[in-house]
Amino acid sequence: VGVVKSGEASGKLNEVLKSLASEVEKMALIRKKIRGAMIYPLFIMCVLVIVVAGMLVFVVPKLSEVFEQTDQQLPLLTRVVIGASDVVQNFWPLLLVGVALIWLGLAVGRKTRLLKRPIDEFVVRVPIFGPLVQKSLLARFAHSFANLLHAGIPIVEALHINAKTLGNEVYKERVLLAAEDLSRGIPLAESLRDSTLFPPLLVQMIAIGEQTAQLDSVSMKIAEYYEEEVDIAVQNFTKILEPVIIVAVGSSVGVIVASIMLPIIKLIDISEAL
Repeated sequence: VGVVKSGEASGKLNEVLKSLASEVEKMALIRKKIRGAMIYPLFIMCVLVIVVAGMLVFVVPKLSEVFEQTDQQLPLLTRVVIGASDVVQNFWPLLLVGVALIWLGLAVGRKTRLLKRPIDEFVVRVPIFGPLVQKSLLARFAHSFANLLHAGIPIVEALHINAKTLGNEVYKERVLLAAEDLSRGIPLAESLRDSTLFPPLLVQMIAIGEQTAQLDSVSMKIAEYYEEEVDIAVQNFTKILEPVIIVAVGSSVGVIVASIMLPIIKLIDISEAL
């Protein structure tokens, strides 16, 4: 809406709408890439939860009955798994309600200022996934900024419009602060240099754009650079997740198998001793 208003005021509505369409297509493509990278790990984790829950509900209780008849003290790991099995069997409705409430709370919180800011901060700072989100936000910032400047929108107003369309409260606050600094005569690059949210390369390129009066074209180059970085980050993110998922699946199944095998081995040792 802000972009369209500015286009009407400057008499360049046609150019503004073309730039806006291009930006929407670019950002939609980046979101699809990120969501595509998340489908595989989410699917595997859901299958893992179902498999572990099935073992706790159907397998462990039957084996625990056998172990109880031996009158032997079970290993700590076995007792922990049996306890988890009892909790899942006896309180599964409460567990489902709790998960649903947490999911609903996060979904509602994302739309309110109270939780949106901490959630956005966490998403940006979380290891592995955070850098990918940061690069996508930088690509969005640079692409939108370049289009706004190219349409003849004043730089301070362009920053205000840009901040509202980033979709992340942390970056929104920092861009609005940069707009305030710019209105007081502080160059954009100098304002962004103090923030860890904007890499030195981006800040240096913006400084060059300000010095050469080609901030719109330089910003577009920045957007193209970070769009390529998003592609690379998505590939690296997928490659890193594969061994992490394998370790998570192996560890979860291994814990349950070990909890079952340890008392069996102990019983074998006792029977051989007798």
